[in-house]
Amino acid sequence: MSITLSPLHLLLPLFELTAEVRVHRMMGISGIVGLGSVKLEYEGTPPPGLQDRASVYELGAQYNVYVLGSFEQGMQLGLELLYLHANVEAASVSGAGSERCTRRAISSRARPAWLT
Repeated sequence: MSITLSPLHLLLPLFELTAEVRVHRMMGISGIVGLGSVKLEYEGTPPPGLQDRASVYELGAQYNVYVLGSFEQGMQLGLELLYLHANVEAASVSGAGSERCTRRAISSRARPAWLT
């Protein structure tokens, strides 16, 4: 089993944690969970009462095959399914509303996994 933290996501700040379990010497499956916020950018000066950050969470899974080496140390190819949700509460003259943004993605990737 390996548990990893994504330091680049902390710049948003978004805390993302991935836990991978070895299914076979050459295969692993992972779960991804993330929670945080992102800065909203407006053209010009934002109207008063609007938030400058959106709360974000993500859930996902990965399927990895190690084409060079093995689960312990090798190069992986994999598929990733990721659900990302951002929520912004907006105030207006008539009351409060909610705008939601949801992204679903399926991607393939290749990266070295050098674990020692």
